[in-house]
Amino acid sequence: MTLLDYLKQNHIDPQSSIVEVNGDVYPVGADFAAVEYHEGDRIEAFRIVSGG
Repeated sequence: MTLLDYLKQNHIDPQSSIVEVNGDVYPVGADFAAVEYHEGDRIEAFRIVSGG
């Protein structure tokens, strides 16, 4: 499974998210399909929003 698959399954928009996997940070626009996801990996996703 890839990180992109994980994000889609959990309804996280990859176009507006910064994702940390086991301490490695992937910025908005990263190739999430190239990152392998393994069950038990520590994932944190941050969604970029604007407003004021």
